[in-house]
Amino acid sequence: MAIAPNAGITKRVVLRLIKAKYNPGKMQWLGGWGEGTNTLTLRTDTGVKSIKDAKSKQAVVGAIGRTNNTFMLPSLLNNALGTKFKIITGYRGGSPIRKAIESGELHGWAGQWLGWKLRKADWIRDGKIVTLVQMATKRHPDLPNVPLLTDFATTPEQRDLFSFVQTGVSDKAFVVAPRVPSDRANALAKAYMDTLHDKKFLAAMTKRSYIVDPVPGAKVQAFVNELMRTPKAKIEKLRDLMGLNRKK
Repeated sequence: MAIAPNAGITKRVVLRLIKAKYNPGKMQWLGGWGEGTNTLTLRTDTGVKSIKDAKSKQAVVGAIGRTNNTFMLPSLLNNALGTKFKIITGYRGGSPIRKAIESGELHGWAGQWLGWKLRKADWIRDGKIVTLVQMATKRHPDLPNVPLLTDFATTPEQRDLFSFVQTGVSDKAFVVAPRVPSDRANALAKAYMDTLHDKKFLAAMTKRSYIVDPVPGAKVQAFVNELMRTPKAKIEKLRDLMGLNRKK
């Protein structure tokens, strides 16, 4: 973020406040084209079709690295809910992980649902994969019967922690640096929102299997500001649950 041009737009795919070395609250959020939805998805032939199943039967999932959602979500499920996911790190992105799942080397992974739609739509169509949980503030239109992470909370504290990591509102949002003049930032935000409501743009996105659900910049900014007020103790608790405070 520090090297991004002041007049340019920097896309933040995932806001990871638990490890960020900059202050996202100082950025000027222009808005987003939808909410990101991370899912824990497995091959159906593993026999693990629910979080309950995952508590009694091990499933092997791939991950990019320990500070990536591909590791943090299954680790959180293991430590908070008692699942038995075996996490294999070191994969260089989603494509290698999906290839490993296809070959049977892995059973699944925690990744963006959009990745499955764009690259393995036939697997969805043919029922070759099952999604156990989705990490978002609301259920994805494609997954109306798949529980949210917060649905598994058994205490107010746990629900609060689970809600904190569901940062999908900011996943597909655009920002400009703090030093960009406000009038320029406002003009960019308006142009961006106008584009997200343009009929030709929407038709093109639909054709490519993207779902556009505009999120105003003010909503993203408020969401980020609220997260930035999170007590350090809560962040450390989450780091523990996600396995980030443990030695590699």
